[in-house]
Amino acid sequence: MATSSGDLALDKAAWASITGSTPFPPLPAAFTGDHLALRLHFTYNPSPTTTSAKAASQIVEPRLISQESVAYPKKARKDRIEGTVQLAATINADGKVTQVVTTSGNLILGEAASSCVRKWRFEPSQVDGKPVASQIQVEFEFHLDGNRVTARTLETLSLR
Repeated sequence: MATSSGDLALDKAAWASITGSTPFPPLPAAFTGDHLALRLHFTYNPSPTTTSAKAASQIVEPRLISQESVAYPKKARKDRIEGTVQLAATINADGKVTQVVTTSGNLILGEAASSCVRKWRFEPSQVDGKPVASQIQVEFEFHLDGNRVTARTLETLSLR
């Protein structure tokens, strides 16, 4: 990232939209460069009432009510792959996970974690008593000793 917006939440959302666009289509056979630089601009236009109302709003974070365990991928066990994977998951106002994006970590482990999170169910976030969509950041740690996987929520963003 060359330039920050100055708002970490907006930077994370922009970064997740880029990393969630993978896989990109293959480059044409005529491309012979050793790298490709992309320049993307994101525009955010809050309404004047959004920023002032945000401070006065009562926000309740989503609560996990149904969770599946992650199956350690056979290929990862065979290849002795372990490590940390971070995901961004969008939860709709009904508490269903509608999108999961791997934001960092091994792709094989990320796919296993993503598949698991898509089955989770939540009591949705609430703003002023009304259910709203939200995004959570979840971190999974994959350890080969006993094929152990642990997960924890890092951050929650309400999406109004």
